[in-house]
Amino acid sequence: MAAGDDRVCFSAHRGAAAGALRALRAALGRVWSDKRRQVPLASVVALALTGACLVFAWFRFRLYAHPAAPGGAAFTDLNDFVLVGRMALSGRLAQAYALPTMHLAQIADGSGGIFMPWAYPPPYDLLTVGLARLGLAWGFVALSVLPFLTTLWLIRRLAGPWSGAVAIGLFPGFLICLMCGQNGFLTATLLGAFALAGLKRSAVAGVPLGLLVIKPHLGLLVGVQNLLMGRWRVLAAAFAVAVALSAAASFAFGAPVWLWFLQASRGAALALEQGRYTLHDMISPYATLRAAGLPAQVAFAVQSVLALAAVALTWLLIHRRVDPRLTQGLVLLMSLAVTPYAFDYDTPILAIAAALLAGPVLERARRWQAAVLLALSWVVSGSVLFSWLYVPADAGAGPEPWAHQAISFAGPGYVALILLVFWILRRQLVPVALRQPAAAGLALSPG
Repeated sequence: MAAGDDRVCFSAHRGAAAGALRALRAALGRVWSDKRRQVPLASVVALALTGACLVFAWFRFRLYAHPAAPGGAAFTDLNDFVLVGRMALSGRLAQAYALPTMHLAQIADGSGGIFMPWAYPPPYDLLTVGLARLGLAWGFVALSVLPFLTTLWLIRRLAGPWSGAVAIGLFPGFLICLMCGQNGFLTATLLGAFALAGLKRSAVAGVPLGLLVIKPHLGLLVGVQNLLMGRWRVLAAAFAVAVALSAAASFAFGAPVWLWFLQASRGAALALEQGRYTLHDMISPYATLRAAGLPAQVAFAVQSVLALAAVALTWLLIHRRVDPRLTQGLVLLMSLAVTPYAFDYDTPILAIAAALLAGPVLERARRWQAAVLLALSWVVSGSVLFSWLYVPADAGAGPEPWAHQAISFAGPGYVALILLVFWILRRQLVPVALRQPAAAGLALSPG
């Protein structure tokens, strides 16, 4: 009887062990299946890259904070912002908008003679005053690091499980923004907040859209989108915020600040036409064609055609009642195509677009298409990183600066990126009633 009990007990234990092994094998199979293995791997790589960005940001912060560091030891765009803020606080803002005096002030601050005219609208001057009061170190945290973290949070909210792939694809642009202390993360945060509120049909979306008055050319296509969709409450909120900021700038610096800004804008447009900017840092087809030696009129005509095409596609998306998430993502993807003045440090905006589009695109893309998307994203967002390999030593010199510029591949890469995304999503961009039943459903990443 005891022996029989032992056999029964042994059989029960053996059955339990076999069941546990089967459960473990099934669990491991689910964990290591091809479909599930990709997400953790992308998350690990994205975590490593963003961690590297934060470590880099920490060292930049220490450099700015070091009391023995000379003023121009790490001269970047942030230095320029702080310099303008100091000039505004001392009542010399008019000199910042005048290229000769601003150039001398930049050289005195350690710029090394870099061509950086000041043509930001007056509401941005309010931001520079705040940065000047904070100083370089804490200004770097306020302008770059905190908006960087906010951008990552928005990507996570909008992309869900695809956020790792988005961070990998736009990593070069993230690094460039931290390297030069630019405002790309701030504009990406504003457009990300706009997209988040807009998808909830909230008029609050107009607040971040109105704050884009600091760089209005980046919000042009989004403004056209809201106009075509008849989002009057959003537009009213945006208009109110923009007017309030403009009035605050007028009160702080005086009404003539707008005349200074208009004069500086004309000078910046002339400098862009002459090719005096570092064209290889820009992602517009205009910059690519100009650096290739084409006349400014031809390059601008091509850019204008691209801008009109972006507006037409925006109208088509709205007219066909394409899914709101796809519409918003595609409009943001094209938002840098409406202006010739778009730099690589503006590309975090494309990360917000990618956060909205990553799920639908990557679920439908073939492997080679996904690889091309990644390559194009790196070329577009990291143009300056790659251009260091081939920029001529005399770039920007001589009577015709454009003749000595390196040709940026970001311009055609950006156009190719837009076309490839539209091609992958082509079946989703037709009216719902005309789709095949099997393609009618649109799987979207959770937000």
